[in-house]
Amino acid sequence: FVSHSIYGQNPPPQITTLELNKPLEREISGTQRHSYQINLSANQYLKILLKQSGIDVGLRLYGTDGKQIADFDTEFKSDGVETVEFVAINEGNYRFDIINKYPLLPAGKYEIKLNELRSADEKDKLRQSARSLHADSIRFFTAGKYSEARQTIEKAIEINQKELGLE
Repeated sequence: FVSHSIYGQNPPPQITTLELNKPLEREISGTQRHSYQINLSANQYLKILLKQSGIDVGLRLYGTDGKQIADFDTEFKSDGVETVEFVAINEGNYRFDIINKYPLLPAGKYEIKLNELRSADEKDKLRQSARSLHADSIRFFTAGKYSEARQTIEKAIEINQKELGLE
């Protein structure tokens, strides 16, 4: 008996290593999931561009321990670019799964590109903190912990306003 707790009943997908400035174009349909990985140092910043063509996809990020860290999905249409920014806390392999958000719709293509890879500066770390707080606020809200959700999102907004201004 083999347990596939991370993957449900399906076997682990084939994992492709992302390389800096080497875009990969793939087609995805139904319940397919494509997996990518990258080895990061602690405090390393990365930026991934995910160009959608005829399909709306999302990106799930898994940490070095295999646990999900975040979902990235800011572009709610079938054409456009998702921008994923992340600062690694620990050194090791991080996995990114691309998922089709609407498996009953026809297949589409996407292009994934590791666009930037460098040491994180203080601005990157602050923005990562705001993204983590935002994700925490969603978890609190979903769990019905509305007071905690509000406090957490207010902290995220405060960080973003300091970094990006009121607009």
